[in-house]
Amino acid sequence: MKTTHGILVVLFLASAGMIAGLSSCDDGIEEPEVKSAFHWRYDSLGTTDVFGSVRFWESGEHSLYLISENALYKYVAPHFRVVPLMGVPASLHPTFYCIAGSGDRDLWVAGECPGTGGPGFSRDSSCLIHYDGSQWREVDLECSSALFTAASAGEDEVFLGGNMGRIIRYAHGAEETILFPLELLEQRYLQLYCSELFYSEGILYASGWIRLENGMQRAFRFEYENGRTRFAGFLDEDLGPGDGFWRSTQGTLYAIGRTGVLRKSGNSWETYFSMDPSPIATFGTTDENIWVTGYDLCRQWVHGQWVEHNPTPYTGAIGVMGRGWTDGNTVMLTYTDTRNGGAAVVAIGE
Repeated sequence: MKTTHGILVVLFLASAGMIAGLSSCDDGIEEPEVKSAFHWRYDSLGTTDVFGSVRFWESGEHSLYLISENALYKYVAPHFRVVPLMGVPASLHPTFYCIAGSGDRDLWVAGECPGTGGPGFSRDSSCLIHYDGSQWREVDLECSSALFTAASAGEDEVFLGGNMGRIIRYAHGAEETILFPLELLEQRYLQLYCSELFYSEGILYASGWIRLENGMQRAFRFEYENGRTRFAGFLDEDLGPGDGFWRSTQGTLYAIGRTGVLRKSGNSWETYFSMDPSPIATFGTTDENIWVTGYDLCRQWVHGQWVEHNPTPYTGAIGVMGRGWTDGNTVMLTYTDTRNGGAAVVAIGE
């Protein structure tokens, strides 16, 4: 399976090094590392673009999708296969960054179309397509910014974020603008970017980064509920936030923060696992099955200890580990194969 363009991975790279994973409830002693027992196989995505983004999305109907720069894939064991976007004009030439939906018959894929000014800054460049179970169609939006993240709030309702200082809610054919909190809009900034949206139990969680006129870049997080935004503060003056809002089967909400993996407690976030440096992404299933990935980093918190994984076919440094997905038995991870021309690969562990 090959694609003609790269898989766009938007990653904010942490400095090289291994993490010291500490439970918030322990006494500060690093847990012993156990080697992975997974058997790994590989599905190359045919790209050499190390800055691209590969995003997994599970439909809730036991279907797993993967979005790339110019294609949508569906997992049909043992490989990801391209989904034909019938009905989307060939002249659109979209670049895809995100996927969301409420099921196999309600899919949203968003990104940007060719314009002027470069990726993320092009004019009249927003691109949104929707699948209703029978056909794909292009959705016209008033916003003119590239769309980098999406989250579904139910059937025919989606939230979209990008480089525009606001969030778009598109529901049942109507477009609504949700402004960022005043704590961000009142800043003297050059760029205001939403990198991640996650919707759960009536609350929209958003993270991103702001580039100020003095050149400083700061990460932030806020929430949107019942028509109001709630600013959750700045996270880090140097690094953008990672990828990683997810809710465990026990109902616990996790995310990536400056200090490592965060856990939602009431209306605030607390450090659950302290890590240095912070990982890029986190995902999992239960409170006892938490994954973290990053630069030369792939670890799993399971049975009360950290398990170190090397999903690549190489020994030594494993390179940049990106986003992932797991159902508790199978895990899928994306990584950049620096020893094979920088190819983007999905490692499948069983």
